[in-house]
Amino acid sequence: MTGQRFGLEELPEGERERLRLRLEHLLEVETGFRSGSRYWARPDEPGATYDPATTTVTGRRRAKAVELGTLSREEARQLGWSGVGE
Repeated sequence: MTGQRFGLEELPEGERERLRLRLEHLLEVETGFRSGSRYWARPDEPGATYDPATTTVTGRRRAKAVELGTLSREEARQLGWSGVGE
């Protein structure tokens, strides 16, 4: 029996957007950049609290927990971030 494979294109547009946003947050914590690389950095990146030259992954996790804590309860729920901590 073979498992059925699914691709991103099979997700509804709203789900793809939510996945993209979640991935950007995770990449920012791990690398300091929402794209995951300094080579594709946005003009305002890295932010001071995410700069890999001056922060640690632990520090970036703390900063992201604080940042996500500022979301409204509804925004956090929609993104699947309610109850996120370091």
